[in-house]
Amino acid sequence: MNMKIRMCLVPLYRWPFDREWAAELRKETISSLSRLNFLELIYPSEEDVKDGLISSDYDALPVIQKFKQKGVDAILLGAMTYPHETAAADIVHAFKGVPVGLFATKEPPLPPDGLRKSDSFCGTLALAATLHKRELPFVFLGIHDPRDESFLRKVESFGRASAIIKGLSGARIGMIGPRPETFEMVSFNEHALIKRFNLRIIPISLYETVKRMEKISNSDDRVLLTIKDMGETVDLSDVPKDDLMAMAKLEIALRELSKEKSLTGIAIKGWLELQEYIGITPYFVMSRLTQDGIICAMESDVLGLLSMLMQYFAALKTTPPLLTDWTLQHPTKPNVFLAWHAGFPITLRHKDSSVKIEYPSTFYKAFNKKYYGTPWFRLKPGQVTLSRMVEYNGEFKMFIAKGTVLDEGGPFKDSWGWVKVSNLERIYRILIEEGFTQHVSMIYGDYVEPISIACQFLGIKTIVQE
Repeated sequence: MNMKIRMCLVPLYRWPFDREWAAELRKETISSLSRLNFLELIYPSEEDVKDGLISSDYDALPVIQKFKQKGVDAILLGAMTYPHETAAADIVHAFKGVPVGLFATKEPPLPPDGLRKSDSFCGTLALAATLHKRELPFVFLGIHDPRDESFLRKVESFGRASAIIKGLSGARIGMIGPRPETFEMVSFNEHALIKRFNLRIIPISLYETVKRMEKISNSDDRVLLTIKDMGETVDLSDVPKDDLMAMAKLEIALRELSKEKSLTGIAIKGWLELQEYIGITPYFVMSRLTQDGIICAMESDVLGLLSMLMQYFAALKTTPPLLTDWTLQHPTKPNVFLAWHAGFPITLRHKDSSVKIEYPSTFYKAFNKKYYGTPWFRLKPGQVTLSRMVEYNGEFKMFIAKGTVLDEGGPFKDSWGWVKVSNLERIYRILIEEGFTQHVSMIYGDYVEPISIACQFLGIKTIVQE
């Protein structure tokens, strides 16, 4: 299900500037914003306040009441002329914690008599200073004619950032199994996460997961239906029947746990206990869950999972993210690296790439055992956003970059794709010097600005490589 964001527009006006001009801009703003289908737009009506404009402290009171009744995901302050700064600040103060966007409007041509219809340019400075004095966070979206596409693009980015904040607040993160012993790089500070993001970590033992699987019989209709559904999308010809049964039971168990514990996402220890307990790898199941909106990260990488969730919310749940490795440099092409791992969502495959469920090639190399449960395919070409969150000593940092998955083949197994970035040498140095690990979340589309805006509200330092 795609996300909807309830955004409250606050059109601001101050006497003695031109009220008719302000009312006209208000209507143009509402008309433009109605084109953003993911927004549920709420605003003061002409019955609530004169001309639907907030022009005094008294106007703020019915608007606050109306917005509280409706519920608020984001507030958009619009200076239709010189704005009434204290009324705007009162409204923002009533919804502390809700992301706030501020924009100014372009003034009309100068009239022959020299009397200004508007002075949004000056008044927005006064409003911004008032918000700063009250310690009310906001992001400035610029100066716009509301009819311009540039205005819609900025509000869209702000709306997507608001979706990130809404999605993370109160999130319940399932963690199945501890991190692998040698994966100290995915360790995390649980209380720092709780304090910063108002979320919960829900520990779930591998034992509980396996025991839940054991209670499901081979003849259970859910098992048979799950195997049938798997076979409709991928080639299962190499997978032994018992392994298919185990994959289906694992998927059923994880779906049950997700529902019962109201999980926003799951970080799973992918190796080695699960292989020893049930004889399969979980990556195909994780792939299927992720593309169904139950976002899964490997190796109990909670910060990696949060990076994935932020991308997923920025995309309004329209396309799944994937957690990959910065694996190796292209042997001949500059600024190209291999995005590789074991369980990307199948929906992201190249149109010419068949999908087989096999075993992780690295496991086979290390242990000479074919633990089935890993999809092998190549990623489709297209623009992507790469991002990764880390935390050191209570400071959260987010690396963000754009990239392009190339339409280029290769000899690789598992799930993979060649990705071109603007400056791989610089990116690699940033990753090393700033302490970002080899896991990075990747999603199709350009979500650099929404993630950056969300980080601003969440107190996360951003390092952006365009």
